[in-house]
Amino acid sequence: MFKWSKEITPSQVIKLMRAEKDVEKLILVFDSATAEYANGGYGRVHRLFDSLRDFHKMKNFDCDPTHKGYVTLLAILVEENQLKLAFKFYKNMRETGLPPTVASLNVLIKALCRNEKTVDAGVNILLEMPKRGCDPDSYTYGTLISGLCRFGRIDEAKNCLRRWL
Repeated sequence: MFKWSKEITPSQVIKLMRAEKDVEKLILVFDSATAEYANGGYGRVHRLFDSLRDFHKMKNFDCDPTHKGYVTLLAILVEENQLKLAFKFYKNMRETGLPPTVASLNVLIKALCRNEKTVDAGVNILLEMPKRGCDPDSYTYGTLISGLCRFGRIDEAKNCLRRWL
């Protein structure tokens, strides 16, 4: 895996992508950049739109974005409080044919649990997950329980905990 500098610039990512002829390695470069971003690379400098631009430029190199790349950017959109854009991005991921996963649905639940008006939608995603072939994990339940408690819905949080256990 490539070791990124303290501040990842879009030009670094594009330069490496242009230099790499092997498609598999090219995807690794992008995944490495997005993983580092999620760990604070781009995030340290809040370069959200640069990362989105780089993500979409992958197609110029005949590379299909990976599920990991989508989930990483989806999580960044949520962290940067770009919730409408996050849901559009998720819809775009689904339109490309990538199925939902526990990771992608967890990010959506996290977004929905930030607002009292949308927590119920997060609960609905939890209830729908098995129908989509995704088994909720500890992060799913923890996020929902935290969101419900944040808005004073303790009894519902307890029910969620019982369902989990």
